[in-house]
Amino acid sequence: CSENCKIQELNLRSNLISHDSIMKFAAKIPLMKSLRRLYLSYNTFLREIYKLEGREQSASLRPLLKSAKESKSLELLSMKCKIDAPELRHTMNVNRGGRRGIEVDSATSCISLVLWPRILH
Repeated sequence: CSENCKIQELNLRSNLISHDSIMKFAAKIPLMKSLRRLYLSYNTFLREIYKLEGREQSASLRPLLKSAKESKSLELLSMKCKIDAPELRHTMNVNRGGRRGIEVDSATSCISLVLWPRILH
């Protein structure tokens, strides 16, 4: 792989990752600028979360959700679990829809500022 190679898909399924470990990893997700798909199914942290009740489950996933929201590239976060996370699904849908193009930063924008009036019209 050349030095221009960037990881777009990371499969961490079935790795016995604990809740503490996945939360440490979650903090790094926004720094992974090219990561589009992340697979976390069948890990220990999901079994730990299943044991919790409704609000505790949501609170337990909050750091992961926060990192997913901060990532502009992540389009799929697969956990294949029984935990209902509509906010996470919404975030991934927004990213797939092109949030990267909407969040304009004049230094790094992929869309020129002069085009926005036409786009929004």
